[in-house]
Amino acid sequence: MADLLDLSDVTLLRNDVSRGGGVARNRGLSVVETDYVLFFDADDRLCEAELDSLLADLGESEGFDLCLFKYADSRVARAGGWGQPDWDERFWTMAGLGSEVLCDVPRDARPILAKIANYPWNKIFRTGFLRAHGIGCAESTVHQDIPLHWLSLIAADRMLVSDRICAFHEISAGSNQLHNRKGAERLQVFDVLDPVARTAHAAGEEWSRSLLAFVLGLGDWIRGRLDPAHLDAFDEAERGFLARQAEPWLDEILAADPDLARRISSRAALSLPERDTP
Repeated sequence: MADLLDLSDVTLLRNDVSRGGGVARNRGLSVVETDYVLFFDADDRLCEAELDSLLADLGESEGFDLCLFKYADSRVARAGGWGQPDWDERFWTMAGLGSEVLCDVPRDARPILAKIANYPWNKIFRTGFLRAHGIGCAESTVHQDIPLHWLSLIAADRMLVSDRICAFHEISAGSNQLHNRKGAERLQVFDVLDPVARTAHAAGEEWSRSLLAFVLGLGDWIRGRLDPAHLDAFDEAERGFLARQAEPWLDEILAADPDLARRISSRAALSLPERDTP
């Protein structure tokens, strides 16, 4: 990491006005000349020793499209712990990923792992992979990293994971971080999600169900911080999204995951298909 302190190879790009992290990341991706890229935010910190070790590990693993690594969260640290929040660790466990320093992710584990928090800075991407598939960030005010996360996990030929903690994520209550936004801009999430949902449906039933389960959880998270003045509009937008992206597949969802089908039906006021009793 010491060579990162040498700024002679740094290209600084500035927009005339602030246009958000999605625009910045897409612009950086368009000009980067390295084979691999790591997006990072100014309010987070690299864990340099662990990242150095991960880069050494990856030096012996050619031909991967992305590598997901673990992170430490300030909320966990403030509670006296170290590492990811329980909700993200749960999906690593459900995907069958333990304490391997570096391993391949089986394709059937990826829809499970996709439901972790959709951060951009806990992955190392092959630059050519992102460009070849046209994968980047949404240019919305919030939720910009959902397409980068989901579309890369769906499209990757080879995906690696490492349990090395290579980043520290700082959450500050009351700051101007996107995490704390609670205005009408949160409704942009469904414009971001629509093309992702279409890709998930095309990738197969497991991806479709995983994305819809993620959307329900994300909706609960947004409601928990949204200004009450926008709740009705958010509920209406969510119902519209589920009508577009869940209702046509509700019969298949009901057969594979009745609980998810019932949650979608309740949230979107949709009637469940009638099924023959065996």
